[in-house]
Amino acid sequence: MSESRTQEQTNKFYERVLALAERFEFNVQIFVAIVAIACLVEVILGWNAFLKEVTLIRGRLERKAVSYLGVLSRATLNPILSYDWDQMDLYSRQMFEDEDVVFIRFVDARGQVIFDSLRPEFGEKFRKRYNKALKEKLSAVLARD
Repeated sequence: MSESRTQEQTNKFYERVLALAERFEFNVQIFVAIVAIACLVEVILGWNAFLKEVTLIRGRLERKAVSYLGVLSRATLNPILSYDWDQMDLYSRQMFEDEDVVFIRFVDARGQVIFDSLRPEFGEKFRKRYNKALKEKLSAVLARD
């Protein structure tokens, strides 16, 4: 009887161990699911913060561009009317002192290009990276805008 009782106790022990193992496995699955959800939430929140930052930077650049447009439209009126491209080049170089300005383009009322200028060091970096000149690479965008 003692042998059968020992066998019975051993079987109950194994049943409890198996029950615990199954329960632990279930909890691991829940834990992994919770971690995955937490990671997803973190990615979504991080992406949202990134998009807000991009929107703020874009807004700042647009306000700066509109401000420069106002200044340049008044300053370049006479050089444009008198075809003084040296003066236009001087204004362009002065604008390039701002690191955010890399390309300047003046167009007439019909959208025809009157004058454009690209910051030289930016043009070189662009060509090295894309194996094309900026105007060549972005010709569709420049034609549209």
